[in-house]
Amino acid sequence: MSAEDATAEQVHHAAPMGLAWKGVRYSLKLGGKCGRPKRTKTILNGCDGSLPPGRLLAVMGPSGSGKTSFLNVLADRVPKNSGASVQGEVLVGGVPRTQPPSFSRIASYVL
Repeated sequence: MSAEDATAEQVHHAAPMGLAWKGVRYSLKLGGKCGRPKRTKTILNGCDGSLPPGRLLAVMGPSGSGKTSFLNVLADRVPKNSGASVQGEVLVGGVPRTQPPSFSRIASYVL
């Protein structure tokens, strides 16, 4: 069994963990074409919340309100080189999501 398989096995048998987010801000750099100056568009601004283990979260809102962007930020699926900027903190089981394994490898959501 490889180290990666062992890690996946450990994650599969891990205790349920909650999810929390504090001060999450997501913005994109836009423009810069045809002589236009670049500008920054804020998609999420200062989002806080938590999801206890074993609970279901439904993200609801009108079209264009940032639902998919919010889920992408929580699941660590924001492209790193797209001019996107993510700030704030996402905690998984009380631990910052930045610690290995990559959260995007063990998290998913259904659109």
